[in-house]
Amino acid sequence: MLISRKHYDDLRLEWAKNHEEARVLSEQNRALQTTLDWMRVQLNQAQAERSHFMHLYSGVKLPAPEIERVSATNERIADAMQGLPNFEDVGDDAAVKLGIDWNPDGTIRYR
Repeated sequence: MLISRKHYDDLRLEWAKNHEEARVLSEQNRALQTTLDWMRVQLNQAQAERSHFMHLYSGVKLPAPEIERVSATNERIADAMQGLPNFEDVGDDAAVKLGIDWNPDGTIRYR
Protein backbone atom coordinates (compact mmCIF):
# COMPACT_ATOMS: atom_id res chain seq x y z
CA MET A 1 0.00 0.00 0.00
CA LEU A 2 1.41 3.35 -1.01
CA ILE A 3 0.80 6.71 0.63
CA SER A 4 1.45 10.16 -0.69
CA ARG A 5 4.74 11.86 0.11
CA LYS A 6 2.89 14.73 1.80
CA HIS A 7 1.00 12.33 4.09
CA TYR A 8 4.27 10.53 4.92
CA ASP A 9 6.03 13.82 5.70
CA ASP A 10 3.10 14.93 7.89
CA LEU A 11 3.19 11.65 9.83
CA ARG A 12 6.97 11.87 10.21
CA LEU A 13 6.74 15.47 11.46
CA GLU A 14 4.00 14.52 13.93
CA TRP A 15 6.12 11.61 15.17
CA ALA A 16 9.14 13.91 15.63
CA LYS A 17 7.05 16.42 17.58
CA ASN A 18 5.62 13.69 19.82
CA HIS A 19 9.08 12.18 20.35
CA GLU A 20 10.51 15.56 21.37
CA GLU A 21 7.56 16.24 23.67
CA ALA A 22 8.05 12.85 25.35
CA ARG A 23 11.76 13.61 25.84
CA VAL A 24 11.01 17.01 27.39
CA LEU A 25 8.33 15.53 29.67
CA SER A 26 10.72 12.80 30.75
CA GLU A 27 13.32 15.39 31.72
CA GLN A 28 10.71 17.45 33.57
CA ASN A 29 9.52 14.34 35.39
CA ARG A 30 13.08 13.50 36.43
CA ALA A 31 13.62 17.05 37.75
CA LEU A 32 10.28 16.98 39.60
CA GLN A 33 11.09 13.60 41.15
CA THR A 34 14.46 14.92 42.34
CA THR A 35 12.76 17.94 43.91
CA LEU A 36 10.17 15.74 45.61
CA ASP A 37 12.90 13.45 46.95
CA TRP A 38 14.74 16.47 48.38
CA MET A 39 11.53 17.80 49.96
CA ARG A 40 10.76 14.37 51.42
CA VAL A 41 14.22 14.19 53.03
CA GLN A 42 13.90 17.72 54.42
CA LEU A 43 10.45 17.04 55.88
CA ASN A 44 11.58 13.74 57.42
CA GLN A 45 14.55 15.55 58.96
CA ALA A 46 12.32 18.30 60.35
CA GLN A 47 9.96 15.71 61.85
CA ALA A 48 12.88 13.87 63.48
CA GLU A 49 14.24 17.13 64.90
CA ARG A 50 10.80 18.09 66.21
CA SER A 51 10.47 14.73 67.90
CA HIS A 52 13.94 15.09 69.44
CA PHE A 53 13.24 18.62 70.71
CA MET A 54 9.90 17.51 72.20
CA HIS A 55 11.80 14.76 74.00
CA LEU A 56 14.36 17.25 75.34
CA TYR A 57 11.67 19.76 76.38
CA SER A 58 9.04 17.47 77.87
CA GLY A 59 10.81 14.16 78.39
CA VAL A 60 8.18 12.42 76.26
CA LYS A 61 9.56 10.35 73.43
CA LEU A 62 7.35 10.79 70.37
CA PRO A 63 7.66 8.78 67.19
CA ALA A 64 8.72 10.79 64.15
CA PRO A 65 6.54 10.08 61.13
CA GLU A 66 8.39 9.44 57.89
CA ILE A 67 7.30 9.98 54.34
CA GLU A 68 8.52 7.20 52.09
CA ARG A 69 8.82 7.15 48.33
CA VAL A 70 5.80 5.44 46.80
CA SER A 71 6.31 2.53 44.45
CA ALA A 72 5.09 2.50 40.89
CA THR A 73 1.47 3.39 40.30
CA ASN A 74 0.61 0.01 38.78
CA GLU A 75 1.73 -1.76 41.94
CA ARG A 76 -0.41 0.56 44.08
CA ILE A 77 -3.42 -0.13 41.86
CA ALA A 78 -2.77 -3.86 42.05
CA ASP A 79 -2.53 -3.66 45.85
CA ALA A 80 -5.77 -1.68 46.02
CA MET A 81 -7.52 -4.21 43.80
CA GLN A 82 -6.67 -7.04 46.23
CA GLY A 83 -9.42 -5.93 48.59
CA LEU A 84 -12.13 -5.94 45.91
CA PRO A 85 -14.28 -8.97 45.11
CA ASN A 86 -12.58 -11.12 42.52
CA PHE A 87 -14.20 -13.80 40.40
CA GLU A 88 -10.95 -15.03 38.87
CA ASP A 89 -9.18 -18.23 39.92
CA VAL A 90 -6.62 -17.23 42.55
CA GLY A 91 -4.47 -20.30 42.02
CA ASP A 92 -3.70 -23.25 44.27
CA ASP A 93 -1.06 -21.58 46.46
CA ALA A 94 -3.19 -18.49 47.15
CA ALA A 95 -6.24 -20.71 47.78
CA VAL A 96 -4.35 -22.64 50.46
CA LYS A 97 -3.30 -19.36 52.12
CA LEU A 98 -6.89 -18.10 51.99
CA GLY A 99 -8.24 -21.35 53.41
CA ILE A 100 -10.18 -22.35 50.30
CA ASP A 101 -10.47 -26.02 49.38
CA TRP A 102 -12.71 -28.37 47.39
CA ASN A 103 -15.37 -30.64 48.85
CA PRO A 104 -15.53 -34.20 47.46
CA ASP A 105 -18.70 -33.29 45.55
CA GLY A 106 -16.87 -30.45 43.71
CA THR A 107 -18.21 -27.48 45.67
CA ILE A 108 -15.95 -24.93 47.32
CA ARG A 109 -15.17 -25.26 51.02
CA TYR A 110 -13.98 -22.33 53.12
CA ARG A 111 -12.03 -23.14 56.26
